[in-house]
Amino acid sequence: MSLLTLFLIAVEDVYINGGGPYRFLIDTGAQSTVVAPRVARQLGLSPSYRVEVVTVNGRLWAPGRKVTSVSVGRHSAAECEVLWYEPPVTGFDGILGQSFLKFFPYSIDYRTGAVQIGGQAPASGVRVPVRHVSGRPAIEVGGLLLGLDSGASGLVLFKPVAGWRAGVGTVEAQTAAGRSALVRGWFDGLHEAALAPAPASGLDGLLPASWFDAVFVDPMEGYAVLEARQAVREGADEGGIGLDSMLVFESRPVM
Repeated sequence: MSLLTLFLIAVEDVYINGGGPYRFLIDTGAQSTVVAPRVARQLGLSPSYRVEVVTVNGRLWAPGRKVTSVSVGRHSAAECEVLWYEPPVTGFDGILGQSFLKFFPYSIDYRTGAVQIGGQAPASGVRVPVRHVSGRPAIEVGGLLLGLDSGASGLVLFKPVAGWRAGVGTVEAQTAAGRSALVRGWFDGLHEAALAPAPASGLDGLLPASWFDAVFVDPMEGYAVLEARQAVREGADEGGIGLDSMLVFESRPVM
């Protein structure tokens, strides 16, 4: 049995209402920013409402409210929604989600583990259109609308599609809602792809951002720049995603 977990990329020095610094996990597939309950208590937060959080393996109800500010470096978002529940992995004070990220260009470099909020698009890579579906960035991949998800460690499909075949065994998924076994399969015979119950998200699945060396997203301008792994570019696909195989974009090089 393989394990589908959150891919761990840390964002240091996150401040909530001026309090911090806190260490967060960045998750481009999370609609809202999240703090651990102990952090909510430290900040004196009281809930204004409850939100149903839908994951690939279940649902949970979380208290939430809009806070005065969420800040990373010199970038600050006002009236930002924050939910509180325990992050699915230890060592983090919360999750930096789209309620903050949607206001700024951002990049994740998987070669170095660096996250940058703000900045310019890189000079290399493939530029693709980005749509926001249910508050998440999504790109069209071979006719499928997939959420570009930095928190996913593997490809997830929400329905059987052409090219997907069931495999042997299961994939254990770990999220904030707990753990569950998903159907294990393969897409185009190359990429392992778990089959999960379809949440009401408007997406056909989740594309792991970690399948690229680096990703840059500009949510305000509606595009992303994806840099393929070095091994893929050299034709030695080691399980990553190749721009010449699965990603059938109407794309153009970055100018």
